[in-house]
Amino acid sequence: MLSRFPLISTKDGSIAGYVHIEIRMALPVTELFRLFLDRHPEERSRIEAVSRQNLKTELVLQPDGTTTTINASKSAMLNDLGPREEARLSNELTVTVKNLTGLSKRGRRSPSTYVHYQLLGFQDTFTPVVDNNTDPIFDHKCSFPIVTDPKLLRFLRKYKIQFTVFDDEGNSGGEEGQHDLIGECKVSLASLGDGESVDETVDVFDSNGR
Repeated sequence: MLSRFPLISTKDGSIAGYVHIEIRMALPVTELFRLFLDRHPEERSRIEAVSRQNLKTELVLQPDGTTTTINASKSAMLNDLGPREEARLSNELTVTVKNLTGLSKRGRRSPSTYVHYQLLGFQDTFTPVVDNNTDPIFDHKCSFPIVTDPKLLRFLRKYKIQFTVFDDEGNSGGEEGQHDLIGECKVSLASLGDGESVDETVDVFDSNGR
């Protein structure tokens, strides 16, 4: 999406005006990917094999809050795990973004929102866009393969996942410098380290702390 993209005059190179361009796919990428895997089972098998290999990496929390991965061959604990023990520790962590409530209008319109997050060292995850709604419902679920060894459980007790809410329609009210970021929040995963689920409703704060 390009907002206020300048139109350059071919005569003198000055800015003749601005154009707003928005390009989106009819189906979310996640849905297209699911359809692709359904039609290509051999590719699904290859990806599952890679996922199993990824289970042999260990996440390490750095002092600055970032994460890095260490190959299991460098981890004495995972080296001691046999195939049956690795299988016993294999699990999936599922994140469901349910809904947002009480969003403010953006000028005269309701926002078209989506939510972004990145769990641990996995790839970025985005919910589908819900158009023109101050109380959008997503019910977006995504699962991530993990190995629930003691080190990961200790890590989860310190880890917070950040959710960021965006307006797909761009800036609101035409205010200069007002972009498509609505707000963000963080959710502690400490309960997962104790074997309990996390089911929370949290406040979303904008850049001014409101």
